[in-house]
Amino acid sequence: MGCSCGTSKELSANGEQCTVIIIDHEEYEARYGRQKPVVMFPIRGQSDVTLTRHLVDEYLKERLSLWKDPARARILLALTEAVTNVVKHTPGGALSVYIDAVGPRFHVIDRGKGLHPDCPMCKFFRKGFSTTASLGAGFFVMMQYFREIVLCTSSRGTKLVLCSDLKSG
Repeated sequence: MGCSCGTSKELSANGEQCTVIIIDHEEYEARYGRQKPVVMFPIRGQSDVTLTRHLVDEYLKERLSLWKDPARARILLALTEAVTNVVKHTPGGALSVYIDAVGPRFHVIDRGKGLHPDCPMCKFFRKGFSTTASLGAGFFVMMQYFREIVLCTSSRGTKLVLCSDLKSG
């Protein structure tokens, strides 16, 4: 299975469908560059994983009537995986929250070296794949609980857009 810039692939995680779209920096800016987040949280260290999860939860509880379990818990779990990846693999970044018609959208942006360019992109989305000594479950978990993942990675860092859908279930 191969992915290339500007293409989308339907990848399955435990029978769930998630669209994964891989784009370059210019396309990311064209899609999202003019949008303003409703809230943004810095990601600097391990303590930010729990703090960010809590702050996002509290923020969305107050603003979205559909922010309820089980979707709430699943989205928070997958978001925790994304923030954990920033802490484990980069010098830091930020989490921005946007609210779309169907639910929250999260942009997890890091200042790392990007995903390994010599590794086929779709390998990162396979359960058990890791470039470090970890379980390699992060992207797999995200695929289970988000309807769409947009990935933009380069030597300038990685931008991960996680799109939820609270209205469909």
